[in-house]
Amino acid sequence: MNKLYKTLIYDREVSLSVLDTKELVNAAIKVHNLNDVSARMLGGLLTACAYMAGCLKSEKGGGYKRAYPRLYRRRGKRA
Repeated sequence: MNKLYKTLIYDREVSLSVLDTKELVNAAIKVHNLNDVSARMLGGLLTACAYMAGCLKSEKGGGYKRAYPRLYRRRGKRA
């Protein structure tokens, strides 16, 4: 499935991200023939990397300025 779901909650004050990386992790475990401990560590690392990549990507552009407009209104113009 390998999906990343993102939304803003609490009147757009909190960003919520949910990842489903089961297929990605299972494929990596199979390719590398890992034991339980190594599989768990690699799974955590792959999930963290998928989360970070999802935070950098924006469908409509604007990044944090679009996701967190209140921060930019309160503090003035920021690059």
